[in-house]
Amino acid sequence: MHDQGYITKEEEDQALADDVYSRIQNVDTVTKETASPYSYFTDKLVEEVITSMKERLGYTDTQAHNMLYSGGLSIYTTQDPGIQTIVDEEINNPENYTAARYSIEYRLSVTHKDGTTTHYSEENVKRYHKEMGDNGYDGLYNNEEAAEADIQGYKSYQLKEGDTIIGESLHKTLQPQASFVIMDQKTGEVKAINGGRGQNWPASH
Repeated sequence: MHDQGYITKEEEDQALADDVYSRIQNVDTVTKETASPYSYFTDKLVEEVITSMKERLGYTDTQAHNMLYSGGLSIYTTQDPGIQTIVDEEINNPENYTAARYSIEYRLSVTHKDGTTTHYSEENVKRYHKEMGDNGYDGLYNNEEAAEADIQGYKSYQLKEGDTIIGESLHKTLQPQASFVIMDQKTGEVKAINGGRGQNWPASH
């Protein structure tokens, strides 16, 4: 295009320096990791394939990841999609449980006015409830909104003027949890896996 006068020499150099293939791969990976949840079977499969490539072929984490997602591999599994679908539906069917509550995993990091930093967790939230005289608090909430409201109340109680939040995370887990594995008793092949209620999103590799 430069030779034909459509772009300048600077634009040509910039285009040639662009690692297009890496950008395409990154977009493809992000799409895979955000567009749809993985089954626990897929999660385990990905883990085992990457581990095998590292141990048997001497690949690094990056090389194994790149080969898995863009290396054109054909991977054959023992999973039965029909059985997996039924397992996922039944594990997540609220009618199979007499109650549904949420537990939390909470992290809060605060830098105080004097420059010191303190880290808080759900254990501090439990102590907060005791200090408030709520001896019946068991760390479980009837819904996600109640958990979020409680955390806001805890922060209002804990934070002082001049405090700066430098990190915060709140992870809510539906309770009770359950897991399920179905194997073919004749062959030992795993046909379906579910490791817990709720969507299972893949961790970034």
